Amino acid sequence: MKVFLTAPDRDLDRSAALPVNADALVADLGLDHVFLAMAEGDRYLYDTAKVTVLTSVADPATIRYRQAILLDCLRHPAAVRELYGLAVEAIERERHVWGVSARYPSTLLHHSIDVLTQFVDVLVRVRRCAEGQAAGFESEGFGRLFAEILAELGDDYLAAVREHLERLRFEDGVVLTAELGAGGRGAGFV
Repeated sequence: MKVFLTAPDRDLDRSAALPVNADALVADLGLDHVFLAMAEGDRYLYDTAKVTVLTSVADPATIRYRQAILLDCLRHPAAVRELYGLAVEAIERERHVWGVSARYPSTLLHHSIDVLTQFVDVLVRVRRCAEGQAAGFESEGFGRLFAEILAELGDDYLAAVREHLERLRFEDGVVLTAELGAGGRGAGFV
C-alpha cells in the first residue's frame, strides 16, 4: 500500500540520490544528532529522516501537504505511533515465523500460510485503528491513507483471505488423479 505521506502523488523514494555535499551538510549543521533524536534508535526512521531532509522539495503545494500531515502527527502522536508500531510488528512477526526450506513445496506452503495468518491479524488491528482515528485527522494525506485502509481492508476482504488460508491448509486432503503409464508408473497426474 502506498501511503503518500510525503507528497500527494508519490511515496518517498528512500533510494533517491543525496546531494553531493550531503556528508558535509550533515556534519556542518550537526544533523546527525537531529536524525538520531527523530529516529529514537529506529534505523528505518533514521534513514527516512535523512533522505527526507536532504532531498528537499521546492513546490509550495507539496510543502503545504507535508505541513498538514505534520500538524496531524503533532495533534495525534499516539495514533501515528500505533500505526507505525503495527507496521513494525508485522515485519517482526514475519521474522519470527520459523525459517523455510524452498526444497520442499509443502514446507514453503506451510511457512507462507503462517506468515499470511500473522499479517491478517495485524491488518485487522490496522483497520480498527483507522476506524477509531480517521475522524480526528484533517490532512489530505492521512485522510487518503485512512480511506484506503478502510476500503481495502473490509470485512469481506479479510473473510476471503481467511477462507483462502484455511483452504490452503488442505485439512480435507488433496484429490489427485493419475493414469497408469508404461511400466506401471503413474502418468497424467492432475
